Amino acid sequence: MIADPEKLQAYSGDMTENDPAEPALVVCPGSAGEVQAVVRLCAQQRVPITPVVANTNLGGLAIPARGGLVMDLRRMNRVLEVDRDGNGGGLSWVGTYGPTSRFAEGFSRGSQILAAHGFSPVVVCRPMLGGHFGVLRWISVFDRADPAEVARVKAANRELAEMSISLGFFPYKTPQWVWDAHGARLDPAFRDLVDAVRRLLDPAGIMNPGRLRLPPLSPP
Repeated sequence: MIADPEKLQAYSGDMTENDPAEPALVVCPGSAGEVQAVVRLCAQQRVPITPVVANTNLGGLAIPARGGLVMDLRRMNRVLEVDRDGNGGGLSWVGTYGPTSRFAEGFSRGSQILAAHGFSPVVVCRPMLGGHFGVLRWISVFDRADPAEVARVKAANRELAEMSISLGFFPYKTPQWVWDAHGARLDPAFRDLVDAVRRLLDPAGIMNPGRLRLPPLSPP
């Protein structure tokens, strides 16, 4: 547990331009049980929680903007079990960047889509870059061993992606079909710019390979 004001400053920012904000307290759990206990206590007392690992988030998500408690998860750095059969719980999400002026509509419509497919709506809204732009993310928890639930989460994600595109949001970490659908709505000059930046930063094509369908680079 960290309560020293000088040490709390290390948890007040990340790698974005968002304004820093200090937490009231930092806890460093070392097990799933400790995480659960902290979450239950904070839920009872209505204390906001900001989970962090390295404070290198690029979306402002590691900044405790509402104060409260920061949960530093760096002690949980070992793989305890691997589910080789792929059975058990699953977490799926559709992430987007877009104007905060459309957050309310996206939140409402996305929640309705999740509920219509039988999922409890979980939505993350996080303004960044001065508050005019931000992250809007819809999350679904499902059973990977249940084919019916897998089909439902895929259908929900497709509707969420199509809805977010219609609102002018830019999906990220999404399947190729989302990029294909979104690309048709992009200014060709902007698409060329994105491709050029991608080539500059990732000439070997190892970051999200094929996401923008860049042609192979010619040998030097």
